[in-house]
Amino acid sequence: MLTSSANTYDPAELANYIYNLAKLYNKFYNEVPILTAPTPAEKNLRILLSKVTGDTIRKGMKLLGIEVPDKM
Repeated sequence: MLTSSANTYDPAELANYIYNLAKLYNKFYNEVPILTAPTPAEKNLRILLSKVTGDTIRKGMKLLGIEVPDKM
């Protein structure tokens, strides 16, 4: 996706990916408890998923020239 966006000079493709990722994560966050997960392993996996998702969104936004706050 990133290569395709760069090769076609189409930043909208990257923007749409980031938007869709944020929507999916929002749905996950609202439906799946993170800190009260049934087991420590599930809790750690959910925290890691949250971190990786945040990092991906932050990096994608940086590529688009958009600054992202550390906290909201």
